Amino acid sequence: MTMTITVAGSASATYPPERARVSLSVRAARPERETATSEVATVQTRLRGELTELESSGALTTWSSGNVSSYSYRPWDRDGNQLDTEHVAQVEIEATFADLEAISPAVDRWLRDPLVTMHDVYWHLTKDSRHRRSAEVRRTAVEDAVMKAQAYADALGAGTVEPVEIADQGMLQRGTPAAGPRQAYAMAAPGGPPGGSAPDAIELSPKNITLRVSVEARFSAQIR
Repeated sequence: MTMTITVAGSASATYPPERARVSLSVRAARPERETATSEVATVQTRLRGELTELESSGALTTWSSGNVSSYSYRPWDRDGNQLDTEHVAQVEIEATFADLEAISPAVDRWLRDPLVTMHDVYWHLTKDSRHRRSAEVRRTAVEDAVMKAQAYADALGAGTVEPVEIADQGMLQRGTPAAGPRQAYAMAAPGGPPGGSAPDAIELSPKNITLRVSVEARFSAQIR
């Protein structure tokens, strides 16, 4: 007699990050549009120079800086009175670090400018490393499913299980696409409000990357 065994297998593994993407913005709000734009452009030029040097040294793999944008609005005070027009200029900057030890000194230096705000730091693996590590975790998840199925078969006095179907979590039962390995990562706390003072020192510690995989599998076994 042939029996069918359906199980789920799972696995996870943690790895140190290999890259870190830092997101920054430079923002100024002034009564005159030209003043706000000029101040942001000046800081942007300085940061672009530093980023170019970091890229040349190998500390950065890539970086980007958009064009300075601006808009105007009239704020309100606590008493409900509309104040004079404020002109805001801002620009977004992203930099991906390969040298993780270079992040803290660079960010600490940048945030000492009151116009600069750090939004987050995204720690991650390289593309090739992520693919390789994901394959390792998938293999472990499949092995987990096989062991579970065989344990059921042994408990029922059946023979060695034979694979029938295997799929990512959710696909075997519902036939719907499922996501690949899930990555757990940490993002740094946002920087202070624009124009706020920077802390005495910035220390960003790399956060480990955890990949998690779940699979569903169906096996057959002959009852003795």
